[in-house]
Amino acid sequence: MKHSQEKAGEIAIIIEVILGAFLPIGLNYGAKLMPQLQFLAYITIISSLLFLAITLYRREFSQLYNKKVIGWLVLYSLFIAVIPYGIITYATRYTSAMETVLLTQSEAVYAMVLAWLILGEKLSVNKTLGIICILFANTAVLYNGNLNLEPAHVAIFLAPIIFVFGNMIAKRLQSKGMGWAPILLFRNVFGGIILLIIAQTVEGLQMPPSNMWLFLAVFSVLIFG
Repeated sequence: MKHSQEKAGEIAIIIEVILGAFLPIGLNYGAKLMPQLQFLAYITIISSLLFLAITLYRREFSQLYNKKVIGWLVLYSLFIAVIPYGIITYATRYTSAMETVLLTQSEAVYAMVLAWLILGEKLSVNKTLGIICILFANTAVLYNGNLNLEPAHVAIFLAPIIFVFGNMIAKRLQSKGMGWAPILLFRNVFGGIILLIIAQTVEGLQMPPSNMWLFLAVFSVLIFG
């Protein structure tokens, strides 16, 4: 049973990585129509509608009234929806979509290394080889044929480590009895509002053009759904 659960978890992570690769593609395409931070803010908020429906269906909305978890929910939102995605989104304007996809895979390296250091999990040969392959690809992108490190590349390479700590907070919230749907609902509503405020400050807020809403809805499901 435990082995099958681990396999299911690994498959879910693989799917998450594949879907996560759509973000820089969407950012680069969306930048032609609207500022990138606003694009991120809108897809974050739009995706919360899906989690709202699931939360209401599962009758778990009342879990958000628990004052004991509000602080953890805020931290989780900052560590997942706001800080790392904000850094990656802002830095993506100075890189290509392919470079961003490769560099964000560093999250897997951080997760495995921290699990080994903190949780005492064993690193198998396959996991070690995976770490080496990811680091090799990231190194190739970071140096890009010369010894001059680009700040945008470094920022995208380091930002995913924040996801790992955010996921640790999510596990803590679930251990306190919270369902996954209200956790993600709070993350996307709170995180989306913070991102909109940041976008307003950095880029100046504007409404998406009418031909952009369907695109935003599709990417909101792909990335955060």
